Order: sequence, then C-alpha cells, then structure tokens
Amino acid sequence: MANCDFLGKAIEIVKKATDEDAKGNYEQAYKYYQNALDYFMAAMKYEKNDRMKESIRKKFTEYLDRAEKLKDYLNNKEEKRQRKAVGANGTERGNGGGKERKKSNSSSDDDGADDPDTKKLRGALA
Repeated sequence: MANCDFLGKAIEIVKKATDEDAKGNYEQAYKYYQNALDYFMAAMKYEKNDRMKESIRKKFTEYLDRAEKLKDYLNNKEEKRQRKAVGANGTERGNGGGKERKKSNSSSDDDGADDPDTKKLRGALA
C-alpha cells in the first residue's frame, strides 16, 4: 500500500520536473528530478512485483541520466559565469570573488561519476 504512495508521489514530482525542463528552467527541473528519484528508490524498495519493479527501474535510470545531464549543464554554466572577462589590454574586467572561483575549480574536476548522490543511486540499482 505504501508503495502506491511512493510511486504516485514520484510520478507527480517527475511531471513537474519535465514541465520545468521543457520551459528551460533547468535548476528547478534538476531539483524536482532529484526529489522524484528519491521517491522512485523507495517505490522500488517496497515493490513486490518483479515486472513493476523493472518498469520503475527503467524510468528511474532514464530520469537519473537526465538529472546528470542537467547537473553537468548547470555546472558548466556556473563555471562560465564565474570566469572573468579579459579586456583588450589583457587586464581582467569584472569582479569575480576568489572564494567562488576556488569552489568552481574543485567541482569542475568532478565528472558526475564521483558525486556521492549519483554513487548512492547507481549502487542501489545494482
């Protein structure tokens, strides 16, 4: 019985995620996808029917892949935003903060495979 609640909630949230994704509001879509994936995980955990479990797993993987793509896009967008513009005389323009710069450099080495959330979700599929 509880499974219906998890699956229903996951579907409700993923609909919001796809709507935001279609509108181009990728940050909000990414948050919705993450939330929906948590509910899909719970639904898979409590599902007894193997056929249904496999169907949920396929959708889970599809939405996980989309969330990873959005994460990469958002990280690249943030990295580009953090870069300072260089003027014609070679001096930097803009006022980017040093702390934020370090933060974006450390996350740019992250290819998504090392993300703890991604590891947790992929590990649960195995």
